Amino acid sequence: MDDTKSSPQNQPTPEEIALRAHGYYQQENFPENRDLEHWFRAERELTEERSSNTPPSPWPPESGAGT
Repeated sequence: MDDTKSSPQNQPTPEEIALRAHGYYQQENFPENRDLEHWFRAERELTEERSSNTPPSPWPPESGAGT
């Protein structure tokens, strides 16, 4: 039984999801009624990063430092 996609070690914590989702909220200038979209996007991306064994994206994302 190969359940790597639903394996507990591949699942991000609610705190990790919330942090990333809040970053999307800030990046998009605090839009209303997009909280679930941001939550599910963050959850999906974090889970995919863990499933593919790629290092997580820096969060918050680096913006043009020095510009």
